[in-house]
Amino acid sequence: MRDYLQAWSRSFNFSGRARRREFWIFTLGNVFVFAIVVFATVVILDLLGAERPIPLKAIVYTTNGFPLLTLTPTIAVTVRRLHDTGRSGWLILSLLLPPIGTVVMLYFLMQNSEPRENEYGPCPKVRYSEMPCGYEDRSIRMW
Repeated sequence: MRDYLQAWSRSFNFSGRARRREFWIFTLGNVFVFAIVVFATVVILDLLGAERPIPLKAIVYTTNGFPLLTLTPTIAVTVRRLHDTGRSGWLILSLLLPPIGTVVMLYFLMQNSEPRENEYGPCPKVRYSEMPCGYEDRSIRMW
């Protein structure tokens, strides 16, 4: 939940880096919220006795409104995720070349963080300044 809310709080921040975890929790969280919103729209229209089939206009507003609401935050977290892998945020434009761009983008988004500070900032995984990004000493874990 913390990563999801953190991504929302940085909705208009296209600089810096975002961990894989932050990106995927934000993305999957939005898919989950979107499914709930669509389901709730259908249920509410049904409870209100909407004519059959359920009014298409309400479904269209719901299915178009939510993605528009989340567009900028999604682009921002994707750009920060690309930065975390040491790539330019402009690579998001590869999504304009489906399906090749989609496959390439998924590959980039699943990559591990760059192990050290890069031109986009310090590694977000670092807990202690002397440890390289992605390093996990199990003896130091607190939980």
